[in-house]
Amino acid sequence: MSPTFPGLFRRTFKNENDFENAYPINYSVNNVGAFLSQYLFPIIVVVIGFHFSFAIAAFVAFTGFLVLYILRKDIVAISTDIDKAPIPTNKMIQFLVLSAAMLGTVFFMFSNMDVGQYIIYALALGAIGYFILLMLRAPKAEAMRMSTILLMLILVVAFFIYYGQMMTSMNMVAINTLRGDLFGFIPLPPEAAMALNPLWCMVAGPIITFIFVNLEKKGITFTTATKVGFAFIMTTLAFGTLTFAAQSVGSDAVIVPEYFFLAHSFQAFSEVIVGSLAVAFILSVTPKHIENFSVSLFSVAIALSGVVGAVFSTSIALDKGQKISQQFVQNTYGDYFQLLTILAVGIVAVAFICSILIKKILAASDRIERGGSDDEQNIDLQSQEV
Repeated sequence: MSPTFPGLFRRTFKNENDFENAYPINYSVNNVGAFLSQYLFPIIVVVIGFHFSFAIAAFVAFTGFLVLYILRKDIVAISTDIDKAPIPTNKMIQFLVLSAAMLGTVFFMFSNMDVGQYIIYALALGAIGYFILLMLRAPKAEAMRMSTILLMLILVVAFFIYYGQMMTSMNMVAINTLRGDLFGFIPLPPEAAMALNPLWCMVAGPIITFIFVNLEKKGITFTTATKVGFAFIMTTLAFGTLTFAAQSVGSDAVIVPEYFFLAHSFQAFSEVIVGSLAVAFILSVTPKHIENFSVSLFSVAIALSGVVGAVFSTSIALDKGQKISQQFVQNTYGDYFQLLTILAVGIVAVAFICSILIKKILAASDRIERGGSDDEQNIDLQSQEV
């Protein structure tokens, strides 16, 4: 579903610009479900039990299947020819065998976590390596556009290392230090603090779409990489907020929920920008015949950055028998978030440099396709090499 849905969703729009502006709203709609699950399911598990929560998930999944079945004619109508072609039996067998093998691999990884992380590294590098091979075999103009996807993936990996902190370091800190109700009256169990992320994502999509659409009406447009740069500015603010909260903690070693509420607001806005617009960018430059594979690299980047981010987070894990104290929160949590904040500032600069490179590479690719002069092409190729 992850690589297939964006391409299908894109074809419901008349042009690329409308799709790019609307995709953040789709991202927000997805987070309605994420919020309900992260906030309500821990409560359901405690009150009713695991069986009921899994039953709800199964019911919702079946409902999704029915919706797709009911809308199948409309979906087929807008699909590409390759999507309408029947799948050969041997391909289906290969798919089922590989799926079973991957499920077995996942089971092995969870049973052997130390080895599992290296399997993810190998799978990720293998997928990216295959993409590079396809790029080297492609026509020059097409290969240049594909190279911009690699630049975007670098930014995506960097961002989702920060996003992964929500499930790792931020979650650990919340469980150990978050106490009290949000704004004094909204219950917020430490285990449900992650629900603040999808809550803000629900709000962020329409706001981001409104801002960029109105700027475009005024003739102000930004490249996707530039928007990713804006996202990292907000990531810097998010972890700067956490740094301040941890380093100014009192003797009770408690961080009030409002700090997490604010940090998640910045991070959610940056997530919607990167999570939706990076996929839209990949779809806009990738060749049609590898569209789904190229989008799947986005998921590969998320998996890779998740493992890397988790490895970083182990540095702040409590030792056996260690207690939470003011000094521990200030020195361990505070210094860790401060380091992430400083690194985020550096990535902002990298994102804006990538934005300039991507713009030049795409312009050079367009000129090559139009049959530009040799001098123009040589200048553009030099820019690409730089």
